[in-house]
Formats: sequence, structure tokens, C-alpha cells
Amino acid sequence: MSRHWFSKTNYFVFKATISADPILNANDYIVVVIYEEFCRLAFIRPGKDTTWTYVDERWSLIQEVVPIRDKFYAVDRWGNLLSFDSVDQFKCNVESKADNTEQTSEKKYLVALNEKDLLMVERYTTWDDDSKRETMEFKVFEFSFVKCDWIETNNLGDVAIFVGDNSSIYVVASNDYGCQPNCIYFTHDHYRIRIDFKPWGPNDIGVYNIKTRSISRPFTEDAMTMMKLTNRPPIWIAPTF
Repeated sequence: MSRHWFSKTNYFVFKATISADPILNANDYIVVVIYEEFCRLAFIRPGKDTTWTYVDERWSLIQEVVPIRDKFYAVDRWGNLLSFDSVDQFKCNVESKADNTEQTSEKKYLVALNEKDLLMVERYTTWDDDSKRETMEFKVFEFSFVKCDWIETNNLGDVAIFVGDNSSIYVVASNDYGCQPNCIYFTHDHYRIRIDFKPWGPNDIGVYNIKTRSISRPFTEDAMTMMKLTNRPPIWIAPTF
């Protein structure tokens, strides 16, 4: 549970999200970051703001933020879904409260499929006696904006989802990306409590098939060796074509 790097930085950011392409919208985009040890939120409008605006500190342990229309949606460690209005100084609303009767997942990710559909991906992991992490399963939920509740789904259709330390993304598998449909591609991402990957390196990497609930590891031995030697979690790079 080494935290030595905390003392060597003035500030640190776990994840950053932008509302629009900064090249195409140079004067009209927002950057939202999950920052500091308690994973709180802050935002800035480059070209308009000179300082960061910090969201109410009561909301912490945020795990993912995504933009949809004029709002940002965030999910916290317990599964509460929050929304922040980007045109109203990030006023916070609780869209859905967590059901604390359910088993708590290790990580939660948000995926915006379009301006209407919002998914939450829950990742369940286990740790062995040697502190080696292993993903056991995923669950996927679609948010009903009418009922203000999550509905579990077992079918993503032709969609493949990618989760990790980068912003969660999706692709249409049939667009010749070489991806399997109805699957979740995952990397060994940051764990807030434990940040040291030694001695195993980032090993918790694979593909989860939602229909069969099985995990495959299609990466070559050389690729896995390279990732472990870096002792840094890999990230996904989205195609721009």
C-alpha cells in the first residue's frame, strides 16, 4: 500500500475528461478531472477560466465522469449516479442512489454510447495471498432516465467496450476493428488503495464475454511480458478513422 509518490507531488489527477474536441471547439469545451487522494471533482473552461472550480467536497471517491449533452455524469465508489449541469456552475443532482444491499464491485466505469444511452460497467475482482489481483466478472447496467434507475443487461449487441485508466470507450465491432462484439476489453488499471504493481506487474488484462461470462487472454506472450516489465498500467488508444 505504498503511497510514497503522494509526497512527491503538489497535485495529482487520476483521470481527465473533456466535453468536446479541443481542436474543433477551442473556445467552447470543459475539462473535468478526478483529483487528489479522495477522488474529488474539479473543472475548468480553457480560454474562459483562469482558475479551477472545485465541486462540493461532500462528493468524493468518484470513479468515472462522462459528458452527455449539457451535463456531466459521475459515478462514485458506492454506485451513486451524480449529474453536474455545465451551464449552472456544476450544480450537483443525485440521479440514482446506490443499492447498498448488493455486493460491492471493485471498480465502476461509465460509458456514454450516444446522447441518450448511458451504461455502467461493474468490475468484480479477487486478491490472492500474494496480493495478485484477478478480475472474476463484469456486470453491465443501462440507466433509465425515465425511472432514474439502473437496469442490468446481458447484451451489448455489436458493441465492444474498453475499460481501464483511460476514459471508457466503445466501438462497433463490425466496423472491422478486429474486436469481438458483446465483450469488455479490460486492462490492469489503478487501484486507489494499492498503487504498486510489484512483483507481478500489470497482469490483470483480458477480454470478458458477457454472454458466456468467460474471460480470455488473447494477447501474445511477448506483449504480456512487455507490459509486466514496464510496471505501469497500459491504456487503450481509440482509432480516429
